[in-house]
Amino acid sequence: MLIPVFAGCERGNPVADNGNTPGNISNGGMVAEHDGWIYYSNGYHNGWLYRMKPDGSENTLIVEDYAEGINVVNDSIYYVNRSDHRKIYRIKNDGTERTILNENFCTQINVVSDWVYYVIVDDEHCIYKMKTNSTEQTKLNSEYTYNIMVVGEWLYYSIKGYQLKKMKTDGTGVVLLDEKCYSFLDYWDGKVYYLAEDGIYSINSN
Repeated sequence: MLIPVFAGCERGNPVADNGNTPGNISNGGMVAEHDGWIYYSNGYHNGWLYRMKPDGSENTLIVEDYAEGINVVNDSIYYVNRSDHRKIYRIKNDGTERTILNENFCTQINVVSDWVYYVIVDDEHCIYKMKTNSTEQTKLNSEYTYNIMVVGEWLYYSIKGYQLKKMKTDGTGVVLLDEKCYSFLDYWDGKVYYLAEDGIYSINSN
């Protein structure tokens, strides 16, 4: 069924415990909302990480890093640092405790509770995960991956060859869902949305 939906346009986070919405992450994760604050990569100031209130007040520089893939969980911000070869960083929302979490070229970062899921570009675009309080990485697949999205106990991903798949967040139980998925995953109200050559489609997440 063809659905007129645009990734990243949802209001609020449809997935509890996630550090950003799936639609925002599919579009680069340049902005995230958490606890009454908007966190964003400021394109007018070298992509540096800022936060402000929804009405534009209290606009504050957090760190002079070119941030993308922004995820906010509790009082910590996770992001891919384009100023440092796209390594994953964590920083407190007041700009303190800036920490490098890995040394790889990464993209598609999804932070869910105390886990970080991401794609390592310099390992053939494979999916990895690690705990937020650890640097130990676990490889979840061996396929060239474009987009990833975590919804509950499932990780949805699109791979080279236009396939849409899902697997458990521990890397088991891989299921092929479709063979015409280009990219740009999103989730809303129990449905997974994705872009195909002839339009935007949805499937039930269960």
